[in-house]
Amino acid sequence: MRYLIFCFALLGCADWPEISQTPPLRASGDWPRLVSAAELYAVLPEARADRRDSLAARASALRARAAILRRPATTRDQMEALRARLPR
Repeated sequence: MRYLIFCFALLGCADWPEISQTPPLRASGDWPRLVSAAELYAVLPEARADRRDSLAARASALRARAAILRRPATTRDQMEALRARLPR
């Protein structure tokens, strides 16, 4: 409880930012248009294949690392041997 009171006391010491200094919406432009991932992949079909290959390679590397880390290591020498097998 004391911690919570202390946090609120610290918040009271902070200066509030000047909100009036932000530019109006029209001066900074319109809001960006949100598009779905399907629309993006339709425009860039090669990005989809590259991403799929990249994700598959990363998943394979993570599975290999997990297989190495599952091995038991009870001594310092065994632990160092495990670390040496891990790809950097």
